[in-house]
Amino acid sequence: MIRIKFLFSLFFAFLILEACSESLEEKTALGGKKYGGTFTFITRENTSTFFPLSTYSLENQRVLTPIFEPLLRVDIHSNKVVPNIAKRFNVSKNGKTIELIIRDDVYFHADKYNDDEAEKLKIEDVKFSLEFACSGNKLNQLGHILTGKIVGSKKFQSSSKSNFPKKGVEGIDIKNDSTLAIHLTKAYNNFIELLSHPNIVMLSKKAYDFYGENIKYHPVGTGPFMLKSHNDKQVVLARNDAYWKKDEFGNQLPFLSEIRILNQNFAEKEGDLFSKGKVDVILELPVDKLDYTFGTLKDAKKREKCTA
Repeated sequence: MIRIKFLFSLFFAFLILEACSESLEEKTALGGKKYGGTFTFITRENTSTFFPLSTYSLENQRVLTPIFEPLLRVDIHSNKVVPNIAKRFNVSKNGKTIELIIRDDVYFHADKYNDDEAEKLKIEDVKFSLEFACSGNKLNQLGHILTGKIVGSKKFQSSSKSNFPKKGVEGIDIKNDSTLAIHLTKAYNNFIELLSHPNIVMLSKKAYDFYGENIKYHPVGTGPFMLKSHNDKQVVLARNDAYWKKDEFGNQLPFLSEIRILNQNFAEKEGDLFSKGKVDVILELPVDKLDYTFGTLKDAKKREKCTA
């Protein structure tokens, strides 16, 4: 089946920057912008686990990307890798060492593991996150992305199936409270891109120590939205009031109050819900539904005559 798909990075940027124009809450913001509104879309794959290293489907990424953030990101305008959680990065001349300087204003979501307080991201969390992505832990289904590329990562993978060795990965080295170095087995042209992967994200070590394997039901990230509720009909994400990013006017992001993701049971009604304004975007649309959703060319010509 041929489907129309939006660029995911552009879609996510919309979620952070925009509020739905028909349901805004009045709140002061610079630049003529407003806070509030709920953005609703439908997923065709129900989300049952909320741990980014346990899933790699596009549908689940749409749910998890507003919650978790990677060290770097791809700029949607230039298509280049730029800073994110890491405010700067340097690559050695031989291409085998990546140095990351981490922001000091990033906080994990408020959650009961930390008495419902937002906890500051530490350099130890960055190291833990990268090591988890290299581990043999059963929650890590994406070990192939980094394992083998970082010095000592293969050894760590084989020895971390039940718990993490205290020494960690040999090639992930904390330099100071804000700087971490990654030593590679050889120069990889695309390693920087891997640090912008939507599943290689920042995890709270304290939250994992608290929840253990159940962390997959209690996502704690640094992203603009946090899990509010989920059931067999929908997932609801609420605005993270402690989010670190601001727009060009200095307004704290995101503007949206809430994201609502309806499950696959609503997929057959997607066109109708979109037409009624109950769904804000159609992410995947079969070709045979185009006329039903947007009207035919004949309909468009009729409207053109009416407005002439």
